[in-house]
Amino acid sequence: MPSNLRLRLLLRSAPFKFALLSLLALIVLYVWHTYYYLPQQATLHSVESRLASAESRLREAEHARDSLPALIKQQRVLADSLVKYRGALPNHLDVPTFIRRLIDYANDSHVTIDKISRFKPTNKLSDLDAYGIQMSLKARFADLLHFIAHLDGDPQVLILSPPSFRAASEGKVSTSIQITALYKKEGNK
Repeated sequence: MPSNLRLRLLLRSAPFKFALLSLLALIVLYVWHTYYYLPQQATLHSVESRLASAESRLREAEHARDSLPALIKQQRVLADSLVKYRGALPNHLDVPTFIRRLIDYANDSHVTIDKISRFKPTNKLSDLDAYGIQMSLKARFADLLHFIAHLDGDPQVLILSPPSFRAASEGKVSTSIQITALYKKEGNK
């Protein structure tokens, strides 16, 4: 039998066709695995790690949110019991020192102060003067709560209204808060 005829018979045989189709299937499978499956797995692992990080931040924010009512209640108790703190209030307000104290509170709490401005407080307390400050802040939610706790512990500071929080970039939130620095009126020393 001529070699040309043998080659034709070999090419038409079922085992050769099966081997050729198996080789082509392996090549297609290798290309699919290398250029599609592995990059998709890498993307999936990246998304899973970001999701785990986001879930961790969410649990932290939920915990901090749950502690906010206690902070607000504590602030109300402070405002209601202002009488016993009057003796601790200064006779005048040194504004630069007071603002420096606020900045120190922010630094201790890892809070970024975007803006500080003055406003005229409308609340009147019988024998106290007030100096109003509006602050725009940005930080992680737990850090903002820590900063508010600092303010709450300062007998000279009165938070006028509970802050409202807005989502910012990189897992941080921003808020604007109005506070009043209290001090004794000149005639009530």
